Amino acid sequence: MASKARALLFSRLAIIALLLTLFALVVRGPLDSWINDRALGQLDYANQQYFDESFDNASRLFLILTAVKSVLAVVEGSEMGVGFGLQVGDIVQGVYDYVDFAWQIVLWATMIIVMTRMLLEVAQYLDQWLLAFALASMLMYVTAAWFLPRRRAIARVLRDATFFSTILAVAMYAIVPLSVWGGSALSRQITQSQLIEAEGNLALLNAELDQRYEAIEQADGIITKATKIKEATGALTAYLAEHTKQLFWDVITVSAAYLFDTIIFPLGLFFGLFWLTRLIGRYLFGLRRGQVIREDMDSLMGRYWPLRLEKAPVKSDDTPS
Repeated sequence: MASKARALLFSRLAIIALLLTLFALVVRGPLDSWINDRALGQLDYANQQYFDESFDNASRLFLILTAVKSVLAVVEGSEMGVGFGLQVGDIVQGVYDYVDFAWQIVLWATMIIVMTRMLLEVAQYLDQWLLAFALASMLMYVTAAWFLPRRRAIARVLRDATFFSTILAVAMYAIVPLSVWGGSALSRQITQSQLIEAEGNLALLNAELDQRYEAIEQADGIITKATKIKEATGALTAYLAEHTKQLFWDVITVSAAYLFDTIIFPLGLFFGLFWLTRLIGRYLFGLRRGQVIREDMDSLMGRYWPLRLEKAPVKSDDTPS
């Protein structure tokens, strides 16, 4: 019996020594460096490549949409459409609204890409200290649970602190980069081909608008200028009317693709992985609702029934029934 108690004591002391060693390695840096460079280094490299590629693509598309907006704004605000300005104004205004909507989406998507990269840098800065706090909380928790059995309230507070800090450390180390990597994988499989096609159509539209607007600007001569302006503007009007449906589809495709790539994919994966990690953590730390209620009842009964037994009158054999 004594040997079993001694073995249990040695095993607990060994676990405490291991936690102390891990805590020292995290605070001094070797363990954190090994996790970030060796264990998760390839994942971080893939995410950085994805950020560079996404930023370049978004910037290129943003410049194309800016050029299209500029031409449409000049055409709409000029007096080249005298005699049929209403027709040109109606068509150009509708096309301008489509392009402006996509322009704003791409602008916000580019900002989100930069902010997500910054978020990864913040996560890499905080993960070391969150892991250190989780190990320190776990060390205090096992010490209180094993050597201070009557301090249940303290043990429960330390267990909760260990649970939350561990979940946050796992989120900073793994969940955030995995969400970005998973979002990039989904983007390449689902939205990348559609974005490439829509960007090609918008680039063709930009080139066509530039060519037709140059034809309008190059019209000279007093008599021939009005005729050339009318012909060029009519051709521009017909071109815009013919491609309005395709432009609308390209704008919707670009907007939806960037919303999925920058918000829905990564955030959906983050919350899913965080929920799964939290569920596993609650099971491992014994934070299931039924178990917590049972512990509360045991603690309450342990305090209440001894008092009842002390206050209860002692019934002797001579007491009449």
